[in-house]
Amino acid sequence: MTGGASPCRCPARTCPPRDHPASDQRADGPRPLACALSSPRTSTPTSTVRSPPRWTCPCSPWPRPGRARCGFGGVHCVEGTPGAEFHPGLYTRFADLIIRKGVHPEYDSYSGFADDGGGLTGLAGYLKANGIEAVDVVGIATDYCVKATAIDAVKAGFRTRVLAHACAGVAKATITAALAEMAAAGVTIV
Repeated sequence: MTGGASPCRCPARTCPPRDHPASDQRADGPRPLACALSSPRTSTPTSTVRSPPRWTCPCSPWPRPGRARCGFGGVHCVEGTPGAEFHPGLYTRFADLIIRKGVHPEYDSYSGFADDGGGLTGLAGYLKANGIEAVDVVGIATDYCVKATAIDAVKAGFRTRVLAHACAGVAKATITAALAEMAAAGVTIV
């Protein structure tokens, strides 16, 4: 991310609690991933500011009761499991801000900017507070998290690029569709 005095590195990791629909480890048993109805939630901090702390995330909740939620992928990235950790080759000690997403059990969270219920991660505010004007998005999955993050970055007013060579997706057809959708939303695909 550029535009400020120096580049800013803000990795996001999905870390749903065990009672999230993406987890079959709920106390009340498995819940189907597709088309569950959401209910109100409370605010939980979703960002960790690394030293030196230059900004504090307000993490404003914006619940939308009764909104349909659809998920994918089965159990993955459950908080406290190895799948929720960053790859050891990603040097998070150089991160300016680490975004935790997927922390609210009633909402899916593909974007690094907000969950599907509108709960903000604080990323847009942090970037704006640091003079960042342009965002490069990389990661997995091109057709889900990368797409949602890139489109939300454009909506937040950032010049946005997806570095396709540094992304991986779930399926060729959905990757192709996601790249087209991102381009139509104003994302530059590199």
